[in-house]
Amino acid sequence: MKRKKKEERHDYIRKRAEELSRSGDFSGWLPIELLIRKDGYSEARRILDDRYIREQLDSTCKIAQPDSEKENRALFKKWFHDFVSTNFPALKEEFPGVSLSCRDNTFHFISDKKEIEVYRAFSSKKLAGRLHYSEEDGRRYVADYHNFIDKNFDQFDITDLRATVRIVSTIT
Repeated sequence: MKRKKKEERHDYIRKRAEELSRSGDFSGWLPIELLIRKDGYSEARRILDDRYIREQLDSTCKIAQPDSEKENRALFKKWFHDFVSTNFPALKEEFPGVSLSCRDNTFHFISDKKEIEVYRAFSSKKLAGRLHYSEEDGRRYVADYHNFIDKNFDQFDITDLRATVRIVSTIT
């Protein structure tokens, strides 16, 4: 009997993940997994830990996304290329210990033991961020960074960019 209950939970996780991926509300498998785990199904990590399942969920999410999300994604990439990567060399001179990394819809300002991850909130133009840092005892922390959360990426100017880089270069 217990085995059946376990199988039912696993079936529910797979079905729920597929259902959520078709909703158009998710960018990929990871937010879906996190939501299912938050709903009390801790085994979702293990059940969805399969390359084929994750690729299928990502593909379904992409197909289900509204046109506005696809447009915002393209605009964000263009904005990053035209604004962030163009202005970063001058900021690098001002803050020599900071580097820039970009991946898909996320970019990172990185310094020794500190990092700000900047991303576009799904289905909008809003910027959001997470501050990653290490303490002296070696523990690593992540905290939401809200200073620019109320700005759209197309409103984020050089002053905002400089302030963000400054935070990464000065946190102890």
